[in-house]
Amino acid sequence: MREDADLPAVSGRAPGSALDPSSFRRRRPLFWLTLAFVSGVVLDDAFRPSRTAIGGFCAAAALAMLATLLWPKGKRPAGLLLGTAAVLVAAGGLLRHAQESRFLAADDVACRTPAGPATVWVEGTVCDARRSSSGERAWWVVELDALGSSPEEMSSAAGRIQLGVAGEGVAREVAEGSRVRVFARLEQPASATLPSGFDHAAWLERQGVRRVGVPVGEEIRLLGCAGVRRVDLWLRRLSGQWAARNSERWGAERAALANALILGRREALDPADRQAFRNLGTAHLLSISGLHLHLLAAAVWWALAGLGCSRRRAGWAVILFSIAYAAVAGAQPPVIRAALMIVLYLGGQWLYRAIDPLSVVAATASLIVLHRPGAVFDPGFQLSFMAVLSLIAVYPTLEAAWRSWRRFPEEWVRDPDELWRVKIARWVRHAFFVSWAAWMGTTPAVAWHMGTFSLVAVLANLIVVPLTGAAMLGGLVALLAGPGWIGEVGQVFPTLLLGFNRWASEFAWTGWEVPRPSVWTIAAYAAVWTWVWVGRGRTATLPRLALMLPAAVLALALGGLLFREKVSAPRLTVLDLARGRAALMETPGGSAVLVDGGGEGTGRTISEFLRGEGHRSLVLLVVTEDTPDALGGAVELAERIRIRRAILPRTAAPSRAMRTLMATLARKETPCDLGAPARKLSGPGDLQWTFFDDLAADGKWPGAGSEALGVRVQWTGTSVVFAPVRSSASIRRLLDRGGEDLRCDVLRLYGSARGPWPAETETLIRRSEARTVVAGEGPLRPDESRGLDLAALARERGLLFLAPNREGSLRFADGDSERVLAYRQGAWRKLGP
Repeated sequence: MREDADLPAVSGRAPGSALDPSSFRRRRPLFWLTLAFVSGVVLDDAFRPSRTAIGGFCAAAALAMLATLLWPKGKRPAGLLLGTAAVLVAAGGLLRHAQESRFLAADDVACRTPAGPATVWVEGTVCDARRSSSGERAWWVVELDALGSSPEEMSSAAGRIQLGVAGEGVAREVAEGSRVRVFARLEQPASATLPSGFDHAAWLERQGVRRVGVPVGEEIRLLGCAGVRRVDLWLRRLSGQWAARNSERWGAERAALANALILGRREALDPADRQAFRNLGTAHLLSISGLHLHLLAAAVWWALAGLGCSRRRAGWAVILFSIAYAAVAGAQPPVIRAALMIVLYLGGQWLYRAIDPLSVVAATASLIVLHRPGAVFDPGFQLSFMAVLSLIAVYPTLEAAWRSWRRFPEEWVRDPDELWRVKIARWVRHAFFVSWAAWMGTTPAVAWHMGTFSLVAVLANLIVVPLTGAAMLGGLVALLAGPGWIGEVGQVFPTLLLGFNRWASEFAWTGWEVPRPSVWTIAAYAAVWTWVWVGRGRTATLPRLALMLPAAVLALALGGLLFREKVSAPRLTVLDLARGRAALMETPGGSAVLVDGGGEGTGRTISEFLRGEGHRSLVLLVVTEDTPDALGGAVELAERIRIRRAILPRTAAPSRAMRTLMATLARKETPCDLGAPARKLSGPGDLQWTFFDDLAADGKWPGAGSEALGVRVQWTGTSVVFAPVRSSASIRRLLDRGGEDLRCDVLRLYGSARGPWPAETETLIRRSEARTVVAGEGPLRPDESRGLDLAALARERGLLFLAPNREGSLRFADGDSERVLAYRQGAWRKLGP
């Protein structure tokens, strides 16, 4: 039956009115004050004002608040009190974050140890212990109690440190809650040296970790366990034991997903499976949050109700279970948010209070941010709260717009034949709207932190979310039942979920790697999101929503490509990597060429850097040498980035990494040349490429059993040579074969960063006539190696000498070899004349 045009609304709460529980027009001061506090935290992180500036701002805000309170109430403008309070709270957020991140106590480890390497004795409690998937390495986060130069001279200390230890011996006995005493070499975390890359130092700082290091020798002493008051650490330790037992019973690969979904232990999850979840837009399911906790809490509620417990007793049990489970799962912001919301909702019902959903969200956010302001920048915090806010603000708007457009009062249907069709249609519509709203809320954070944009996330979540619930229950059954037919049945659902993600992510169109969106793009996206919330029941009609929402999402995904910095001339960027070497050539047409693929484990880092620069493919990959420094990360890079052509060195006995890379390129049907091409190559753009090797004149292999490729790239006004420096004989052969091709403006030396620079290197530099010399990669600085002192030689000849591991990533901008930029601490700065 159809509704007439003049039929009154079914519900007494008109969409968008003050009676609508999630309406913009409803009074909720706590929500706006929490938003002001978070804004203060963000402002302090962005501008880092001095103590004087913060004190002045706080004093001005306090005086403004006092003046507002003294203003006669009848003459005070509407909204002035809330606005002044918001400014004061923002000042409080700015001050709280400054105290947490910069204005540290005198006994903090960052104040008591230098930024450079220093060896000290430390004593404290392990609050987080993670192992690599192979079990060979472990990482501990230690809350310090004492610090000193010797065990007898230790004094009280505060703060957190991260230690990387070998996973053998005493390290196997250490878990969350263990008290340890370690003689360690500590230093400040290295700042970000790759633009558009993950800033690990900033991430550690927001976790409260300001020093990292390794134990010296075998000086690790286990002092016992934390006291009974640290129930959170005891519960987290228990989850580690459960995860280990689950892995022993079912194998690390089969148990990995269940451990991640139930216990928050993601260490053993294969990186390829994590990438599959990202591509499909379901990576949020790997983080314990409201979906996981609410499913288990509902199971506890119904189980207790079935046993005859009263609602109040069942509610108390659910509250205790939620708090305990949050500790078991690692006490990360998403699960803390879910647990606090359960506590506040049940508490509000017991006190017979009307529950405003946005005020509940604000209360949970304020508790988390007051305790740890840096949580605002945590990806889990942003994904969790933005998903919930979008479900509260966007989903009701979509439902109201649909009902207004449809003009069909579903609540009035009484015909049995039509009722079941209405219920099915309503369920499908609600599921789609919920998935769309959650996706719309989390897309900015996913694009910013993960660099992915999924085209099928809305539809995939309709399948994967129910599968996740079944996988959690099945994994829980397998965990409790152990080996046997019951456990095998429980393992079916985690296996099914993992298989579906692997299968669906194989399609190339499921996920895009996108550059990090600009601040202006996110601001425009937030404006559309706010319009959807504010315009509920008024301007946010279904046709407008159908036009605006997809346009906003596409603009967010493509904005990083459309509005990124344009390359006006060919430019070279020498990357500073933790291991290995790599250099990127870019052209105005948007093409990219990579020389060397970095060391082992750096493939993902390089791919994220390329994605941030707007490159989804490489026109050419050149590997100059069959060594871990040159191709250790190339295999992983080839899996993530499309490579159109590759040039590899010839070798008498290819290494395992070289064989794997060649097999990967063959599987992806990438043309591959072995050895230096006989003729010059042109492109992309104005680039001209010349290749030469360090083989003997008769073509015999050098002592290393493989050739090293030299590369010369030239464009208008500038030339760069990548020259291998392996030995004196290698340089002599290079000088004989290179000839005029060695002349350049920029000379990049590689191959001797961990050994002596041969004396013949001076001849190579003189023959090249280079004005800038770049040398060094990895942890050892060039001037710390034996042999020729390159820094002194450069000073003597008036050359500009640069080391990526000392200066950061280097960029020769606008085709000018004398205009050099170095990337350090999140910004490019000019070097040289």
